[in-house]
Parts: sequence; C-alpha cells; structure tokens
Amino acid sequence: MNRLPVWITIAVLLLTDLSVASVFYWPSAEDANKTRDCKWGPWQGTTCEKTGKRVFQIFQTRIKFEAKNGGNDCRGRTFRVKPCTMTDFIAESLYRTVNTGTEAGTTDSGKGGFMWSSWSSTDSNQLHKYNPCAERFYDENGGLRIAGKCETVERTRKREDGSTETVEEPAPVITRRRKRNILSTNKRDLLFLIDASGSIGEENLEKEIKLAKTMASKLCDKISIGKNKTRVAVMTFTHKQKPHLNFDDYFEKPEVIKSMDKIKYKGGGTCIIKALDFTRKEMITTVRGARNYEPGTERVVVFITDGCDECEGNSNLLGDLKDMQKHFEDQEIAFISYFVGKADSCTKEILALADGSRCHQYHRADNWAEVDEMTKYIAKQPCMDSWKIGVPCTL
Repeated sequence: MNRLPVWITIAVLLLTDLSVASVFYWPSAEDANKTRDCKWGPWQGTTCEKTGKRVFQIFQTRIKFEAKNGGNDCRGRTFRVKPCTMTDFIAESLYRTVNTGTEAGTTDSGKGGFMWSSWSSTDSNQLHKYNPCAERFYDENGGLRIAGKCETVERTRKREDGSTETVEEPAPVITRRRKRNILSTNKRDLLFLIDASGSIGEENLEKEIKLAKTMASKLCDKISIGKNKTRVAVMTFTHKQKPHLNFDDYFEKPEVIKSMDKIKYKGGGTCIIKALDFTRKEMITTVRGARNYEPGTERVVVFITDGCDECEGNSNLLGDLKDMQKHFEDQEIAFISYFVGKADSCTKEILALADGSRCHQYHRADNWAEVDEMTKYIAKQPCMDSWKIGVPCTL
C-alpha cells in the first residue's frame, strides 16, 4: 500500500484539528443568536462554621448564567445557608489542622491564640514565637472537644476590698530558635499512629483506618503522595508496636490506601509511652524513609486513640507524656491527637502531647458513631492542594 508524503499527512492533520477546534471554540453566528434560557451553576461551599454559641452553618454560593436572546429567566438566590452539626464542626477543625503547617506569618486571632510567627525567610536558624493558649471549644455538657497547647502561670492579684487571690493566666509569649529551615508548602512526612488495643476492637479499628485513608485520599496536586511531595507511613500499637507502612514503601496514593486495608486486628494492652518512644526512635527515621535531614520537610504524627496508657510501671503518666512531648518538640516533630471517648482524665494526658505548633492539636469524638460522621464529613471536603502556612487561630 502506497503511503502519502509526510507533508500531505501533516497538512491533513492540521486542517482536521482546525475544523474540530472551530466547532468547540469558535461558535458560529447562528449559535450566537440562539435563544438560551437562564441556568444556575452548582452550589459551592462545604465548610461548617460556628456562627453562634451552639449554631453551626455552611455558607454556599452559586453562579447565575443569564438568559440570552429572549430566553427564560430563572428565579432564586445566589446565596444560601445550610445547617450543619457540632460533629461536622469538629471534623472541619481536625481537617484544617492536618492541612496546616508550622510556619510563618502571624496567626493572632484576637482571641488569645498564636501559632508560630515572626519568621525570617533568609535565616536558616530563625526564631519563632507562640502564645501558649488558643481558643478552646466545649460541647453543651462542658466536655472539651477542641484544644491546643495551653501553658499557664499562677499570679496573685488584689481584689477591690484589698484582699488577694491567686489566679491562673496564660504564660507569656515564648521565643525559641528553630533548627530546621523554612518549611516547604508541598513536602511533609505524615505518620498515622493508630491504637489497635483490646479496648478498640476489630470493628472500631476499621473505623480508625477508614479515617486515616480518607485523610490520605485528600492529599492532592502539589501535596499529593509522592517521593518529593508527601510521604505517608502507618503504625499501629498495643503493648507492642507494629509498623505497617514505611515512608518510602509507596509513592502512589492508591498503593498507600490499599496497604492500609491489610492491617489486621490482634488486640492487647494500650501502651502509649512505649509506642511514642518507638515512634521517635525507630519509626520517624531515615531507615524507614523519613526525610529527617532534608530542608523544609515537616514531620507530623496524627495520633488516634481511645484511652490512656494501661501499661504497668507508668505511675506518672502525665509527667511521662510531657517528657515525651519535649523529646518530640526537640526533634521538631508535630503532634495532632484525635481522642475517642468521654472527657475524663485522659483528656489532660492526651492534650499534654500538644507542642504549640498548631492552634488546635487535640480533637475529641464522644463515641464511634461520631467518628463515622466525621469521616463522612471529611470525605465531602475538597482536596488539600498545599500545606497552609500561618493559618489564623479561629474557631
């Protein structure tokens, strides 16, 4: 079979492309004069916000495409408000916290909260400052649901009658010198540290894993899972520690999510201190693919648990957790805790892991049904496309 000369083939392809393009990009005069009815675009907006003491709402807008050439108009509004729940609001705060980075720009909310601020982009050993207390959120029963690091000091003040009283006030703004370089807006090592102890049970372990998978699925574009973007690792703990996924095992999102499906429930005691010690010494290491010495890479732990440490020998758990938090802080590894259960003594202990790197590092679900609802809410949110730096501390 004889072939056409190359120049003729190219000419035919060009003409074909132009004719196809004219159909899609250059409407004819006849099309421009056609009658077109008004149409509404889809509603946009999924963020649940607190607009009153116990009022939670989602604000949405949509675009109106006007009628043309005598087409029918459409009625309606470009703005609407939908109700959402307290559970949605807590999920939004958790989602926003995971998407936040420890870096740059004042985050003073006017409500007593800072994250890291006062940075110099040219100084690799720059200073950071934070106010140790951010706004907290309590449910209608007085249970703490959202909180961050809050260091207080006792002060003596005079009453109007001349007597004195001792009160607790937020500690002064703290200044520290950061060892690592300015953080990248697209690189992060993210570890999901998941409680798989006997109190969790097989069904609820699946719910924890589903929450972790949902968060991982939201890493998109510039911060999608990848060798030079976001690396994800997974570890479960009972009285033993079990790494399931190293930071450099997979660099594709489907493979990371699929690997989480292989995690099996075995039960055991809840040994948090041992798990944290293993995390900093054995898990977040270059051997397991963590970028500990790569400039700009933040290391973050998302810690999911339903209770306190039950291991023998931990007579001073609160003190041990504070010591452990100091180790993580010295290594500049940030902690985000998600606690499932009623507000009790564990609240204070889990909150001890907060280091001030984010406004709100403690989030609590009352029960496992709320975990389901929060996972569904996060699943409906748009993808995270970059690590947000210097986000205001607002609730």
